Amino acid sequence: MTKISGLKVLITGGSSGIGKATAKLLISQGAIVAITGRDKKKLEKVAQEIQAIPIHLDVSKYKSIDVKVLDAFHSMGGMDVLVNNAGIGVFGELSDVKIEHFETTYATNVFGVDINYSRSG
Repeated sequence: MTKISGLKVLITGGSSGIGKATAKLLISQGAIVAITGRDKKKLEKVAQEIQAIPIHLDVSKYKSIDVKVLDAFHSMGGMDVLVNNAGIGVFGELSDVKIEHFETTYATNVFGVDINYSRSG
C-alpha cells in the first residue's frame, strides 16, 4: 500500500502526453483518477483504456470549469489533488498562424489553470 493509494486526483489534459502518463502511473499506485480532455471521443477511449473517470472539459472555456470540476468532485467522492496539466502550443510558420490560434492558446494556458476546486466542496 502506497501513500498514493486511495487519493482522489483530477488531471487536466489527461487524455494524452504527460497527463495520460501521470494518470496511468497514479492509477497503477491505487489512486482514483479523473481526467479531462477537449476531444470527447478520445477522452472516453483513453479513460476506458487506463480505468480513469472521463470529464469532458475544454479548459479554454473557463466559464464551464467550475461545473466540470464539481462533476469530477462528485464522481470521485471528493478530491485530494489537482494536476493542472492541460496546455497547448501553436507550431508552424508565423505567417500561417491566425489570431484565433493565439486566443485559444492564451485561454488554455492562462485561464485554464485558474481551477479552484476548494469551492467545490
